[in-house]
Amino acid sequence: MITKNMHFDMETDMALEELQEELEGIKLMFNEKNCFKQRKKEKKFKNKLCWE
Repeated sequence: MITKNMHFDMETDMALEELQEELEGIKLMFNEKNCFKQRKKEKKFKNKLCWE
């Protein structure tokens, strides 16, 4: 998390908050992408026959 510095003005503070929100959005996108890949892998293995 980005800590706020007392020397920053309001404009810089708002820019930091926007950047932080964008970063959270990017993290969510990566998580969704990884979940999709994982589900795809699981589905692929689920459809294979197991020979025991």
